[in-house]
Amino acid sequence: MVCSLRFTRVSGQALSRYDKSFTCPQDKTMSLATAPDHIKLAVDLIEILETNSVCNRTAEQALLIVLDDVRAKIAAEAAAEPPEDSDQS
Repeated sequence: MVCSLRFTRVSGQALSRYDKSFTCPQDKTMSLATAPDHIKLAVDLIEILETNSVCNRTAEQALLIVLDDVRAKIAAEAAAEPPEDSDQS
């Protein structure tokens, strides 16, 4: 599912305070409070990058490093899991 993220400034609040929502393909806008964890994390990361005026190329390079690290950890976890025994009932 591909969603677009929207940040709107909450009036009277500090610059880093946003009303975060996302729009899914069915054009439904949903609150971030009910969003899946991966959407919440993505919104938070985007907010950090934008608030700190991180160059898009720098952000991309950093996120690729993070992605490689997370994938390596997932692979290590999978290798450490005991194999499923299909003969047990």
